[in-house]
Amino acid sequence: MYLNNDAKSGQQVRFLKGGGAKLIAAAMMIGALPSFTEAHAQALDNNIIGLTRVENAGDNTITKFEYNEETALFDPAFYEFNIQKTEYGSGDTTLNFGWEADENGNFTFTQNPTNPVEPQIIYKYDSTAPSKEAMTVTTDISDTPVEGNFIGLDAAAAIQNGSETGKSSFIGNINANFINNSGHAIYNMRSSSYIGNITGDFVGNKESSIYSSYIAKIGNIRGNFIGNSSGSYASAIYNAYENSIGNITGNFIGNTSTKNNGAIGNNSKSKIDSISGNFIGNIGGAISNFGTIASISGNFINNYKKSYIDSYNGAESAVEGGAISNGGVIGTANLLNTLPQYRKITMTNTTNGESITVYAFSTGSSEEEINAYFASGGKVIRMEMSESGEMSDEEWTAMKEQIASGAMEGVVTTEPIDIPAENLITTDSLLSEMSKAPIHDSLFIGNHVKSDTTEALGGAIYNNGQIGNSISGQDNISEETKEMYVDIDFDKISTGDIVPASITNSSFYNNYAESETGEAKGGAIYSTTDLTIAADNGESVFSGNKVINNG
Repeated sequence: MYLNNDAKSGQQVRFLKGGGAKLIAAAMMIGALPSFTEAHAQALDNNIIGLTRVENAGDNTITKFEYNEETALFDPAFYEFNIQKTEYGSGDTTLNFGWEADENGNFTFTQNPTNPVEPQIIYKYDSTAPSKEAMTVTTDISDTPVEGNFIGLDAAAAIQNGSETGKSSFIGNINANFINNSGHAIYNMRSSSYIGNITGDFVGNKESSIYSSYIAKIGNIRGNFIGNSSGSYASAIYNAYENSIGNITGNFIGNTSTKNNGAIGNNSKSKIDSISGNFIGNIGGAISNFGTIASISGNFINNYKKSYIDSYNGAESAVEGGAISNGGVIGTANLLNTLPQYRKITMTNTTNGESITVYAFSTGSSEEEINAYFASGGKVIRMEMSESGEMSDEEWTAMKEQIASGAMEGVVTTEPIDIPAENLITTDSLLSEMSKAPIHDSLFIGNHVKSDTTEALGGAIYNNGQIGNSISGQDNISEETKEMYVDIDFDKISTGDIVPASITNSSFYNNYAESETGEAKGGAIYSTTDLTIAADNGESVFSGNKVINNG
């Protein structure tokens, strides 16, 4: 399925994979369109972008169709798009960034551009606050937040969590700014290492500002990511193999990923809870996903991918998804895996044989998942230790150290325990979760992909995976396991009556796919799997999207 121009939906349109778009559900209708700010400016900074009504169409305008009560027709209305917020940070030192176009129309985003295309982006910081030195953490410093500025450091990483030979390490919250460092800003490198919430500005860093390596975890991330770059990985945040990141919120402006891995990259078997923000002018795309991202919302403006010659095989790369490229799951592949389960767990010290019993509010099932859940700070209730049922800080620290050292082994039982009524999961609530669209309340303007001889697919979104929530394998669930889920009618779930939504209340304007001598498809969206696009008390408009083949 590939979707280009001028499809407008007031209710729901489902696209099935195959030779073309097939309409299921409602006819194509539009009600009264809400204002731009009401429908789409719900990201980190509500005033970062805007639309101004103008008389005529131009290079920087989009066309909306508004209902005329006198004629009972939809008349075209032209809105000029502009970036209203161009200055970030504060202090006495100013850094200037901007986009430059070469003779072929390809863009770069650089500091101190010689011939910039408007608008220019300004970042300010306080030079009187001294830069901290690069740091490597090999122990547990989770009780002390990391704060300050890391500026101009010539190191592999300004903050490195863990070492090649050391044990797992723990960092608490990081509240800091990272500016013009030659390597990573934050490198979470050690297996089972943990970093709390990260808040700060990441400006002009090289080699992925935040890089989380193998089986590690980071809490929530919030900040401005401007002008960061990477050769092989995502330029702002890269979540490598089997990692976990909480919610990501921010402004992502002018970040460059040479090999089209996005400003945010999520690798195989890795998870991100949610992504929301403004993605403007990122070169190499905004989001690249091969793992699982629960939900995405935001404004995606002028993000761009260009084919390149692969140094390994000398062939030109295909380009896919100027804003979002998905080869994994956006949503939840199996909602049953996310439902809370109360488990009684016995942990045994393999050295002295001492055992303790804990009750965990957990979604994991295997021993590895339980250990990772504990090591990353998951909530544990140890009924035998205190009347309140909670571990003390000292007890929790001791337990983390034993788990990290490998001395503790977990035995998971399925013994049911009483579950508070407010935590009950019902069939209706589960079906409601399935119906929620993981890409929602978003705006896609001017995103594009461009190739010379290869395919260019999906100016805004390329999908070769799953976008939507679902439940799989419920027919093979044992009765013992079903006891862990309360008040769910699995026969009703398995009927498949509900059609999970993929994209709701999201509009696509002037996105395009272009190939000089190859094939371009899907000016707005290209998908090889089923998608459902809906408007739920909002708007989902496709206008001005196109493909360009052979000029």
